[in-house]
Amino acid sequence: MNILCDEWDYYNDEENKHERIIKHILEKVNHDCLDLQNVLDHACLFEFVDVVTLLLEKTDHKKLDVKKAMNILFDEWDYYNTEGNSDRRDKHERMIKHILEKVNHDFLDLQNILDHRNVLDHACHFEFVDVVTLLLEKTDHKKLDVKKAMNILFDKWDYYNTEGNSDRRDKHERMIKHILEKVNHDFLDLQNVFYRVCRYCLLDAVTLFLEKTDHKKLDVKKAMNIIYDHDHDYNYDEEDVEENSDRRDKHERMIKLILEKVNPTLLTCR
Repeated sequence: MNILCDEWDYYNDEENKHERIIKHILEKVNHDCLDLQNVLDHACLFEFVDVVTLLLEKTDHKKLDVKKAMNILFDEWDYYNTEGNSDRRDKHERMIKHILEKVNHDFLDLQNILDHRNVLDHACHFEFVDVVTLLLEKTDHKKLDVKKAMNILFDKWDYYNTEGNSDRRDKHERMIKHILEKVNHDFLDLQNVFYRVCRYCLLDAVTLFLEKTDHKKLDVKKAMNIIYDHDHDYNYDEEDVEENSDRRDKHERMIKLILEKVNPTLLTCR
């Protein structure tokens, strides 16, 4: 088994013979005869999803350093080398999800994976929506720095660089909404989040805020000013009007929504 792990050449195994041999050994051989940690580390390093799955299903997790394996997953992940490679990205996300689903979270340090870039941070940074969803459903939110994760989402957000990339924009907005829906708002900097969703025309998030939050906790007046201040982002030349029609529509709907839902005494118009 060590020979298999040491001699692996990712690029010269197009038929996945290497992974199939490892799986066959794991299925047929008494695990006391194997260095299971080495196998898990190797499988995480080279994205052998079926091997990771088999190990987590058939092995006592106390015999595995799953935190180390998760670190390997994060350390080797190179987002830019996987652009256009949906298969590798899918494998990476599936392995993280499978570890989170199968392993007792006491065996993981959710807050201190890879130099303090924790699991939630990683998922938000690389837009792994299913991982974010799973963490929020299965983990005590007190163990997560949700405020930091939300800041990562906003700091990465660049509306102009997502033009023409509706899938990334959709994932980004879904993660923000999911955090707002699932997490106690006391764990969030609500005012900052409200400003940012107004700034980036995230209409569903603004709607959620106005439905779920005491308006007295929000500086709606300042949020409205932010919306007005960024009205100049829209170019009204003939060509640009068509390109920005969706954003302009959301912009107008946000203003209408705030005017309809918020007590006028909390607003100022200019």
